[in-house]
Amino acid sequence: MASETPTQPQDQTTDDANPRTPADALSLVANAQPSEVGPRSAHLASEWFLDAEAQQAETVASAVVPMNVAPAGAPERIVDFRLQVLDRERIEAIRRECTARRSDGTDEVNGMEANLRMVVESLIDPPIRTDPNFRVVRGQTYMDPADALKARLAHKPGLIDQLAGRVTDISGYNTADTKEVKAAGNS
Repeated sequence: MASETPTQPQDQTTDDANPRTPADALSLVANAQPSEVGPRSAHLASEWFLDAEAQQAETVASAVVPMNVAPAGAPERIVDFRLQVLDRERIEAIRRECTARRSDGTDEVNGMEANLRMVVESLIDPPIRTDPNFRVVRGQTYMDPADALKARLAHKPGLIDQLAGRVTDISGYNTADTKEVKAAGNS
């Protein structure tokens, strides 16, 4: 009677075209010359995922975003906002908080309010969420950091939406982080 156990491959050798195991594939990438990897120096996702050094280096989750805060017609005034990455659960929670039920029964997200809330949640500098001193604008104290930010940028409200765009960018929700790979001969 024949055995019902699966047969193991007889030949465990590898070649460049057909690595047999993930370790073989990692070895091929690790030992490849730059010209073999390609001009964009791509790495296998499995190599990146398991790389302890990369995991430590990727703990920085913020970016400095320079913005011209000068009113229209005034000389340029660049200030640096420091924004932190927002995870998808927090972005989704903000969108839910900014959703209203319409009379026809459908839900509608107030995109501008969601952008404002995302920026406030992401801001590290100025520390508008954590330091009440940053909620005093033109002599008025705001309890809600979002109201303070909206008042401070009232002369240029579009900056809020631009900052929100940068929050999504640094959080990985842009197409610049995805590279298109063209198949050979399909240029």
